[in-house]
Amino acid sequence: MNELTPKEVQILKVVYDAFGGACLERQLLAFSDISHDDIDELAKKNFLKRYEVEGLRFLIVRHAFYKLIGNPNRNFTLTGYNLKKSALLAEYWLSKFPTVPLHCGLVLDGLKTGTMSQHRKAGWSGFLTRLHAQGFYSEGIVPKDDNRHGVRLMVYFPQSTNPATIAKRIKDFFDSESEFEDIDEIEPRLTVCVPSERARDAILRRIDGRYWWIMERLDFITLTCPEVAGLIV
Repeated sequence: MNELTPKEVQILKVVYDAFGGACLERQLLAFSDISHDDIDELAKKNFLKRYEVEGLRFLIVRHAFYKLIGNPNRNFTLTGYNLKKSALLAEYWLSKFPTVPLHCGLVLDGLKTGTMSQHRKAGWSGFLTRLHAQGFYSEGIVPKDDNRHGVRLMVYFPQSTNPATIAKRIKDFFDSESEFEDIDEIEPRLTVCVPSERARDAILRRIDGRYWWIMERLDFITLTCPEVAGLIV
């Protein structure tokens, strides 16, 4: 990667791996140590390209970077679904680490043990693979609050706007948690990404009292960016 600086490599790795190959230009600039000049330079070197759709400017990792990291047979597939998915992943990380500079490495570190990464890693269970296909991502495993065993942090990007459907998916997730092979040692917790607090409240109204036991392990993140919130379907 001789023609790229270490900072440029890190920028491309984050967009490629954490965001799935693309993001809104505004999202990348939200990192305190990323500037328009950084993006312009990567565009000049043909590693990023700008793409505008419906008034939104996206940045897309070009084939040159796929080739450079040993993945020459892949490229970003330019579809509305893929752009939406990348924007949502980017918004999640920005919600999790607001005002954090990219160089601190928190985003890339968060990809090492879960399925948030766009790399298909060996060792995924059949259950994790099925969840991933439904919009559930495993962010990783962290120590439990009381330092006993551990916690598997899961993130859910709903593929529906229907609060009853989303509530059912949440209940199904916890009903099926015994399918995790390490359930005796690792406790699943779920964060659901929603476009508004109103949507969150509508979902919670449809989770009845029999599921009181999941409430300490269920959380919500409101994706406040209006551009990205509107992309949730």
